[in-house]
Amino acid sequence: MKSMSIGIPVRTAGTAVRDLTIELHRDMGALEPLWREFERRATCTVFQTYRWLSTWFATVGGTTGVEPAIMCARDAAGVPVLILPFGITTHRGTRILGWLGGEHANYQFGLFAPDWLDAIGPADFEALWQDIVAALPAFDLLCFADQPEAWDGRTNPFVHLPHLPSANRSHVLHLAADYETLYAAKRSSSSRRSARKRDRRLEQDGPVEFRRPTNPRETAVALATLFSQKIPHMESIGVGDVYGPAFPDFLAALAPPAGGEPSPLDIRCLTCGGETIATVLGAVGKGRYYGLILSMTDGPLRRHSPGELALRRTIEACCALGLREFDLSQGEAAYKAAWADDQLAQFDTLIAYTAKGHAYAAVARLTLTAKRHIKQSPRLLAAANALRKGLLGRNSHARSERS
Repeated sequence: MKSMSIGIPVRTAGTAVRDLTIELHRDMGALEPLWREFERRATCTVFQTYRWLSTWFATVGGTTGVEPAIMCARDAAGVPVLILPFGITTHRGTRILGWLGGEHANYQFGLFAPDWLDAIGPADFEALWQDIVAALPAFDLLCFADQPEAWDGRTNPFVHLPHLPSANRSHVLHLAADYETLYAAKRSSSSRRSARKRDRRLEQDGPVEFRRPTNPRETAVALATLFSQKIPHMESIGVGDVYGPAFPDFLAALAPPAGGEPSPLDIRCLTCGGETIATVLGAVGKGRYYGLILSMTDGPLRRHSPGELALRRTIEACCALGLREFDLSQGEAAYKAAWADDQLAQFDTLIAYTAKGHAYAAVARLTLTAKRHIKQSPRLLAAANALRKGLLGRNSHARSERS
């Protein structure tokens, strides 16, 4: 479908929205040159880069019926001030507006000119949002999840719309040039001593290496190993495969360099005696490392905590690369609390625009609220995991009986 643009009326006297023109783009490719140029200076995460989202749409979104609805706003000089990569999905007859990338984006966010973010106020953004909604294709419900309240010290303007606190929050470690100094500051002497003992015991089982894949074959093997380790473990604790069947295809397409551009993915493997005992998958963008998946062997070498060693080696590598932040991603875990300097609050937005949307939103709001309470209560979370594990085992047994 062709892109189209329309001028928006001035609704406030705020200079941040005066003389803006907004455009609706249904074809990602038509926006590629402008998008790539803008992302270099924009406030955004790696999950909003053109490479990430175009690859996701080619392997996941486009195959599941997502309709791109990307909004771009330009100032009077034609310079972009924002790109909002939206998509519309249809679920049970309800058209839902969300962010492209969905569950495969740790943070759902836009791309914004930093000076524009500094200037935009609540009233200005609310007025601009009304014009954006008017320019979008018809939809019933807005459903935005896992949005950061702020990024790079700037407020996310979507926090000015009605919203709920998210069930998730992220943990962030500020990196330093000297890893050993950072390590000593973050972990106690007894913790470091215990880690050294585990490392030495692991080395007794064979030569230990920590390295990145160097060619497509090694990358494919590393990704296959990652999922062969991670999925069974998730099923064993009652979570199941939360990534979806197309996720491996997405990563495989994202992993190689493209057009002289390095891949945003960062894959590292810990081996002992030639056996991969831990795999770390992350992404890198604008001085920040984003943790995505950490997997470990279920074999006897798991007793040496290879995941903890792989995490330490990855943090050390990020320090050597001169990265500024190490994002430990969402979820509560003891190791995240031990390493993190800050927690990044997130929020969800549910706004209905039709009667059908209101009915859907009522159920979704209850689900999100329950999810938040469960995740913030260790007792409820343990009970929910036990229930999921039982249901997963029962469903697996039923499938086996039918076959």
